[in-house]
Amino acid sequence: MKELTEQLRNHGLKKTPIRTSILQIFVDRKEALSQNQIENAMGDFYNRVSVYRALNDLESSGLIHRIHDAAGTSKFASCKSACSHQHHIDKHAHFCCVKCFSTFCLNEVVVSGIALPAGHVSQEISVLVKGLCQQCA
Repeated sequence: MKELTEQLRNHGLKKTPIRTSILQIFVDRKEALSQNQIENAMGDFYNRVSVYRALNDLESSGLIHRIHDAAGTSKFASCKSACSHQHHIDKHAHFCCVKCFSTFCLNEVVVSGIALPAGHVSQEISVLVKGLCQQCA
């Protein structure tokens, strides 16, 4: 709990029960989760709007990042410690299992820059690998 409190403080956020609960879910689950999955993991203690706002705060502060899975559903995953509210360093691929629909960060699969035509500026690169995870293969 102390580590989560420190993460929140280091990213400019106040410690609130909902923020620490959401971060703890990511520590426990190790996979990307949709808002519905997060709400289910938290039970009926927080309403949908509160969870939505907390996720937005955590994302804009650089503690979590958004992934769009194979179905286009927004999922969230923990950021590496180098992310901040000024800049997300999300230069890794993501994996989505086509059988169980779990989505994972592939931090070891680094996505390097893509050469763009003159005048174009990259803001985000998204690489989604679809296949069978270890559990489903």
